[in-house]
Amino acid sequence: MLAWLILALGLYLCLKRHWIVGLLLVLISGRWLAAAIGVLLLVLVAAALTSASNPTSTDAWAGDWPMEPLSTPRRPEPVSYGVGSAAFAAWLAAPNVHGRPAAGLEATAAADGMDEHNVAAGVAGEDSVARMLASMGIRNAHVFLSCRNPGDASGNADIDVVVVSGRTVWLLDAKHYRPAAPDAYLVPTPGLDDMRGGGELRAYDSNTNLAVPVGSLVGVTPVRTYHASGNMAWAADSVRNGLSSDFDVRPVVLLSRTTGGVYGVMRGTMFPGAVPVMQADAWASTFTDAPADPRAVGYFWRLLKS
Repeated sequence: MLAWLILALGLYLCLKRHWIVGLLLVLISGRWLAAAIGVLLLVLVAAALTSASNPTSTDAWAGDWPMEPLSTPRRPEPVSYGVGSAAFAAWLAAPNVHGRPAAGLEATAAADGMDEHNVAAGVAGEDSVARMLASMGIRNAHVFLSCRNPGDASGNADIDVVVVSGRTVWLLDAKHYRPAAPDAYLVPTPGLDDMRGGGELRAYDSNTNLAVPVGSLVGVTPVRTYHASGNMAWAADSVRNGLSSDFDVRPVVLLSRTTGGVYGVMRGTMFPGAVPVMQADAWASTFTDAPADPRAVGYFWRLLKS
């Protein structure tokens, strides 16, 4: 009976990752067959828990698996998040908020040859995401609106929003995509996540069977396509090179609210460089507010466009 108690204590210590003492007790117990089975079970359980806690493991979506929704389509909701002009101005003046939305877009639109429609959509997307942040009650993290991409010597390429929470650095690219249909989804484009240049992002509605592998949609005409650039991957690489390696830099493409609702997103939908696409509200629901690391605050302060 004592041997079994020693074995149980040893396995418990191994589970708590006190490996040296735990394995020593396992050996002392003399119940080696039972110990081998127990250690094997512990390894399997640890592997399963690690996989479940790794958010990137659920983002990858193989082309031969049936797709499944990451987020379902959203109906039209207030693009301002109920944040009026006075409240928004007060938020912009807060000590942990820097810059103003769409400052980079307004400064470079003419030089980039953007048409008025795309400029208006870009401004609307950045403004909506900024108002979403204003509605979230962020107290400790720092928000930077319209920063330069530090890897672009011309100063034209920009990062719409940066949020520094602890040592986590969110690089947010706002996309104002008015859905082509109320039930439409953005779906993964095979190989797009491995690209560094631009590619095509596709949207399908219920007229297409989406409970199929992504590869089955090759040749099927989407209801709409969007240009997916590699700018966010470029920006993330540049920021990682400029910051200490102990920062966690996370680029994300956010679908802002529009007057026509928001696209649903199929799991694994990404921009070039494996930058995930998320609904803005879905990102907000997972955000954790933490005191910003002052090193990152100083770094992005120097990159502000306004």
